[in-house]
Amino acid sequence: MAKAAQIVNTYADCNDISTNPNDDDFFPGDETYDSKWGVTERGACGKGTRIFMFKDLKTFQAAYKDELDADRKESPNKGHRGKFLLGQDFAVLPDQKPVIRNAIKPGGLLILNCHPDFAPPTGYRKDPALVKGCVLTNYFED
Repeated sequence: MAKAAQIVNTYADCNDISTNPNDDDFFPGDETYDSKWGVTERGACGKGTRIFMFKDLKTFQAAYKDELDADRKESPNKGHRGKFLLGQDFAVLPDQKPVIRNAIKPGGLLILNCHPDFAPPTGYRKDPALVKGCVLTNYFED
């Protein structure tokens, strides 16, 4: 968690990481990511940025895709922008657009996007993810 927070701190204020679920910075409902998603530890940096550590990147990606596939039955555009920024063994869920823009600069994190109609403009990355139907991209649509 300390290394992930250090990386995130280059994009957003993450000097004071908390792993206490009773902390005011924790979001209600984030515990739903724990078991099915393979999340082993959650942290909150304050100002809405959250970090999720996981054991297996493929499990995390598959759970995200499954959730989006179910949600798109009611809302077809759900997940068109992606949701999580990914590192090798952690995901970041920021709630501020400037954090996302800073994090996806060259050499930074990539956005996990599993929307079937996602097509970034020419010149942006669209690398295959570990789960069929998902990609990793540095394109963020406001």
